[in-house]
Amino acid sequence: MGGGSYHSDSRMVYAVRTVAQLMEPGQLIPAEHMKALEAHGVKPVHDKGMFVHPSSVTKKLLRDTVWKELNIRDILLRADGAEAVQLRLAGSPVRGVVIPWATIGTLEPDA
Repeated sequence: MGGGSYHSDSRMVYAVRTVAQLMEPGQLIPAEHMKALEAHGVKPVHDKGMFVHPSSVTKKLLRDTVWKELNIRDILLRADGAEAVQLRLAGSPVRGVVIPWATIGTLEPDA
């Protein structure tokens, strides 16, 4: 797993990674990373794509941003091939959006 930044205090080194770095298609995701992703409203769905629970993502990943009040569900559904589904996330059934891996793979970060 590449990328990320590292922080440390006197006892521990922390690796900071993006969701994309944790969810590389075809890679096995360690259990602790899976729990962290699900706690933040994101879950890989095998060969289908990335499941996003809009309410959790807004509350936990976008909370200190200008997008914290945004209805991201409608925006996510505009992605090519995206569909509304109900899945279990951290043990609870929730409604969200699955974005296909092919669509995610076409997203290029701004240079």
